[in-house]
Amino acid sequence: MGGKQGIISIKDKLLDLFKGDKKIKFIVAVGILGIILILLSDVFAPKKENKAATTASDYSLSQENQELEKQIYDMVATIEGVGKAKVIVTLENSAENIYAKEQKRNTDVTKDAQGGQDTKTTQKDSTEEKYIFVDDPDGGKQALLTTQKAPLVKGVVVVCEGGDDTTVRSRIIDAVTTALDIGSNRVCVTKMSNVNK
Repeated sequence: MGGKQGIISIKDKLLDLFKGDKKIKFIVAVGILGIILILLSDVFAPKKENKAATTASDYSLSQENQELEKQIYDMVATIEGVGKAKVIVTLENSAENIYAKEQKRNTDVTKDAQGGQDTKTTQKDSTEEKYIFVDDPDGGKQALLTTQKAPLVKGVVVVCEGGDDTTVRSRIIDAVTTALDIGSNRVCVTKMSNVNK
């Protein structure tokens, strides 16, 4: 009942304000309108996405794929006898960032003596890991990057005008396997047909 009386009392006070001076009526009306607008702006405001620091891991697999294809194409196109070329790279996974961690290890040893002769020892080990954070230029915090692993390459296909020449094919395979540190069984070089020229 106390809640109902409180609401009725607030309602009565507001009605009393509107009965009085016109200036007070205007101020109260503007205040109520302001509160309503604030509530509506929260409801209809677009949701902001959190902007994380841009790192190589933020790129999608297709973006990494395109960048790698361009790099391989630029290299292959400079090899003598290749001519026009197209390059397709298949990735197994995207780049991976490894961040610095702090480790805390705790060991609790408990000894219970029973009857003066038997001693029971209990050992409990626990490990706690936390990322190490550093200040970034924007004044925020970000995890300390220690290593960045390149994406794993599944295979590379090079289609080029000189793909039927064994010397050109050998040069392309040597260049691609060396650049990507993969085996020659993951590189396919073939001749471009006249239709695609």
